Amino acid sequence: NAVLPGFHPTEMSDKIPAYQLERVRAQHVLGRSTDPTELARFVLTLSELTSVSGQIFNVDSRLL
Repeated sequence: NAVLPGFHPTEMSDKIPAYQLERVRAQHVLGRSTDPTELARFVLTLSELTSVSGQIFNVDSRLL
């Protein structure tokens, strides 16, 4: 399995200018970026599943 986490707020992304952050946020269907805690819960849940293999999970609400 693979997890595509997309853009999410981190200390590194705090350095990105506000106008660029707004541009990224506007691309998200949900109007928000990926929450790191939500992403971690997803990865943990996925790691516990024994019947899922060979999948790619896009945990990002942007349309790619």
